[in-house]
Formats: sequence, structure tokens, C-alpha cells
Amino acid sequence: MPCLLNCADNEERLAKLLANAELFSPHKQQSMAGLEVGFDMNTDEGHEGYMQQWRKDKIVSWSADEISLLNQAHGIGQAKNLFPALRKKRKSTQKLTRKARKKNR
Repeated sequence: MPCLLNCADNEERLAKLLANAELFSPHKQQSMAGLEVGFDMNTDEGHEGYMQQWRKDKIVSWSADEISLLNQAHGIGQAKNLFPALRKKRKSTQKLTRKARKKNR
């Protein structure tokens, strides 16, 4: 069996892989980002503190266009800006709801 960790090439390769943040899972990326900022990610308080700070920073960085697109994707806001297929689906759903209310009177 070839040597895995004893060879200098494999040690360098392993070091490069461990240093590549793109290969981390989302949870590991979040933990590493919290550690870089200075939060103790080993405790619940540190993790929650980092998440609160991250949310604040994320909300501040959103533009009005991004917020309106998010609202439209979740069915909040005006229907006129939606894609035609979504607008048609929403209109038919509203029509069926109206018919059901009239029928139940």
C-alpha cells in the first residue's frame, strides 16, 4: 500500500485541500467565518451572536430590488410584476377561492 501521510507530496496536497474554504460544508464555512470575525463558535452564545450579526449585515446589504423580488417569490406584493405564468396561476387561485366563498354563503 502506498504511503498516504508520510510522503511530502501528500502532506502538501492535504494541507491545500484543508485550506480550501470552497470545499467546506455550509456549516463549516459558517463556523470558520464566525471564528475569523472573533466569535467563539464552540458555544451557543457565540454562534447565536454571530448569526445575529450576519443577519444584520445581510439585511443592510440587500437592495430594494432584491427585497421586492423575494417578496414576489413568496407571494407578497403586487402581482403585476410576476411572470405571466405565475400571474395566471395566482389569478385562477383567487377565482377559485372567490367561487368557494360564494358557494358557502
